[in-house]
Amino acid sequence: MTAPPPTAPRPALLVDRLRRLAREQGERTAVVELGDGETESLRLTFAELDRRARAVGAALTAAGAAGRAVLIAIENGAAFVTAFVGCLYAGAAAVPLPAVASARTRERLAAVVAAPGPCAMIVERTGARSPAEGLDAAVAVIEIAALAEEDDTGWTPPASDPDRIAFVQYSSGSTAAPRGFAISHGALAANQAMMQAAIGHDPEWRSVSWLPPHHDMGLVGGILQPLSDGIMTVLLPTLRVIQKPVRWLRAISAWRGSVSTGPTFMYEACVSRVTAADREGLDLSSWRVACCGAEPVDAAVIDQFVGAYAPYGLSAATPYPCYGLAEATLFVTGGAGGSGVRTVTVDRAELGRGRVRHAADGVRLVACGVPWAGAAVRIVDPASGLEVPAGTVGDIRIAGPSLTAGLWRADGAPRPIAERLHGAGEAGFIQTGDLGFIDDGMLVPVTRRDDVIVIRGVNHHPEDIERTASEAAAPVPLLGAAAFAIGQSGRTGLGIALEIARAEARAADLPALARRVGDRVAAAHGLRPAAVIVLREGGLPRTTSGKVRRHRCRAGLDDGTWPAAATVLLDDRADLTPAPEPGNGRP
Repeated sequence: MTAPPPTAPRPALLVDRLRRLAREQGERTAVVELGDGETESLRLTFAELDRRARAVGAALTAAGAAGRAVLIAIENGAAFVTAFVGCLYAGAAAVPLPAVASARTRERLAAVVAAPGPCAMIVERTGARSPAEGLDAAVAVIEIAALAEEDDTGWTPPASDPDRIAFVQYSSGSTAAPRGFAISHGALAANQAMMQAAIGHDPEWRSVSWLPPHHDMGLVGGILQPLSDGIMTVLLPTLRVIQKPVRWLRAISAWRGSVSTGPTFMYEACVSRVTAADREGLDLSSWRVACCGAEPVDAAVIDQFVGAYAPYGLSAATPYPCYGLAEATLFVTGGAGGSGVRTVTVDRAELGRGRVRHAADGVRLVACGVPWAGAAVRIVDPASGLEVPAGTVGDIRIAGPSLTAGLWRADGAPRPIAERLHGAGEAGFIQTGDLGFIDDGMLVPVTRRDDVIVIRGVNHHPEDIERTASEAAAPVPLLGAAAFAIGQSGRTGLGIALEIARAEARAADLPALARRVGDRVAAAHGLRPAAVIVLREGGLPRTTSGKVRRHRCRAGLDDGTWPAAATVLLDDRADLTPAPEPGNGRP
């Protein structure tokens, strides 16, 4: 896949850019926090952010944090930004974590603390239900308010080193246990240069972000990119927006947001969960770039979103499909800013066999642009590692200057050093775990390799089945759907889980809903499900960033841990195939 020519010279590091902005444009607003999701609660200029970050950096340096990991468990807002930049100013490696204490986040915290070197954890407040509850006593827990008000006179800037680790970014854990990828200052700067080249952030733009800062899109795209470009970013608490999606749209409207990002599920929520009354008064004409990523981009959802909000000033050119992952800092491919959405429709049966054939009626997939500024993408055969012919689905592999230095070391060494990422291929290309193909020079992601469902030797892609299930469920709106392989009497079959709101669960005929979805999937995909499970709100397992955990769905059905409200439809006519031998079943 041909990439645009690399840019030169080497981009400035984020710390250097922030220090220069504080000196030269210190009065410009850097961060606005909407503490309740609607009302301004705090505002920091670049000079104020710099002073607070210097204070944090001085305190962390005095505590011996330089070169070590510092955990940050703070909600999306000004306090998080201060803590993160303070870690960079101390020469420490920031490790963002979920701010809400739960069984899932405690599991992630235990895995992170097991890695070497965390010397401190920065939180908003200590006490009951703090994210630090139960943390090893060897890790100091510090409230950000106390750090930010410390004297900054003892701070000295760390040496500008592109190879130093800036932060450790944990994967979402949608198909496996979360892994910590070490991102250097140089890799971050390179990724920011890619996004600037592709999207072209204007200095007068404004960013609005509600995404969790422990997720790559929330951290790099929603916070660090606008800071690096010197533009104001408006931050909303993640849970406030998930509870009431219109808060995101109102913030864009009120603050004249130019660039803002969300995964497919949030664009869908803005269609299904925002009433006509809620939309009154919205003005989205300032919104230039609506990045769509973090999970497969659904063309139908984007169409519905644009159709719903065109009367409120949203341009059809605003949606910006892109492809990225934590291993690459964030951004890998995208179109030119303002180019809109390009889709490709392919034959479903041929796609299941790993071949791409354009068709008038079939699976509609979204193209996610080209690599920028020195990045490269190739599609390879997963077994041989060799590039596949045009028109063939294969493993997506990537290379470029923004790749992770590797997995955060777990050998207990006192000095954190990143290990080379397992699976690195020829010429620095690494595996992404995703399948896709190239169409007219653009990357078209299809699915996660580990999520592919193999029945009778044919690959079925879960996103395609989930789209069919959502359409079949109407008029009952789904909060989410998951298609996954299940085991039944030594054979493999298709399972589908549907999540519906509590009110809908009380009113709807759940067995009829399950049968309707099963019949539609059988007709559209030539594959009758072995089980359709209807779950009440909150029953569908997700990662901390909102991605559906399809493998956990399979385990939940196998071990009987589904919520009690679930309804299961088993169908004797289901299509089953002998379970593959270990190592088989990959396309």
